Amino acid sequence: MVSLVIVLFSNGFAVVDSVMPNGLIDIDFSAIETMTLSYSYEIELEEHSQNSILFSGGSFLYSDSFFDSQMWGLGVDAEFRRYKAEGYTGFFISGVTRASLKWTDGGDMIESINTGMKLGWKCNLTDTGVQIDLEPSFGVGLMVDNAEYIGWEFDPDAYIGLGLGLAIH
Repeated sequence: MVSLVIVLFSNGFAVVDSVMPNGLIDIDFSAIETMTLSYSYEIELEEHSQNSILFSGGSFLYSDSFFDSQMWGLGVDAEFRRYKAEGYTGFFISGVTRASLKWTDGGDMIESINTGMKLGWKCNLTDTGVQIDLEPSFGVGLMVDNAEYIGWEFDPDAYIGLGLGLAIH
């Protein structure tokens, strides 16, 4: 099923700023907020009726207190979901991978790859006459950035994310 998915609010916290090779960990705290508008396609796996793969992609506005600026970007996601019940509603756990390009106000480009796990709840709001899904979620993972300002070196960050999604089919 193809759907237009609007993530109304997603707030993540980057907890570990960088992991040093000599074993030292530099702790930093950064609030990250994103608003995403994307197209999504969820494919059911016929052999297991509670499993699906969700592909999505689109544009987003990204604001990060660490960079002290707003950024525009493009990204694609792949998510393998396992629902507790059949019908693609209710509680789910998933593995998520995201690749994105972001541009700062100064024109610098940042490449980013995220991977992690997400817990969520998908609730169908069919009483409105339109197929609408509400999806709150919680996730943890690793985000790797490659940017010009750090000399095009990959800089790993751990993150904790909270999200609220609204899907209109």
